[in-house]
Amino acid sequence: MKNKLLISGMLLLLTCPIFQKVRAQNAIFIRLNNGNQNSVALNSLNKITFSSTNLFLNLTDASTSTFAISDISKITFGTSSGVSDIKDETVLSVYPNPASDFIKIKNLAGSESLITIYRIDGAIALQKTINNENQTIDISGLSNGLYLLQTSNKTLKFTKR
Repeated sequence: MKNKLLISGMLLLLTCPIFQKVRAQNAIFIRLNNGNQNSVALNSLNKITFSSTNLFLNLTDASTSTFAISDISKITFGTSSGVSDIKDETVLSVYPNPASDFIKIKNLAGSESLITIYRIDGAIALQKTINNENQTIDISGLSNGLYLLQTSNKTLKFTKR
């Protein structure tokens, strides 16, 4: 029953017109029962198919990723910011995500950047100038919740827990 609901939900999502608009900028995340998470950029994905036991991701480079449905605990769609297994070393990311006391930003451009952290209601929660990309930002004073981090012309999301 769980597998049928998962398959039905995926098919419904794939037929949604909104999904087509965000295809080029998002990713599919597949969390396995063992805790590992795999991600595939949607712009590198040709087709998603299911058999009775497997999920197949057919990619634009003609390769296929296969996952046993019984090994999958969760499938989500979203942006890749803050994902710990990002392969592209030039992608701006915030980690750890979710975070408790601190965050770091990976791949900042330049030697000095102004970082602004916004609450979900748009209010500024924290502003700080960072001198190098490995500097830790203390977020222990922030309330738990979803935040947006802006630097230059890029915005990332992270969760404080």
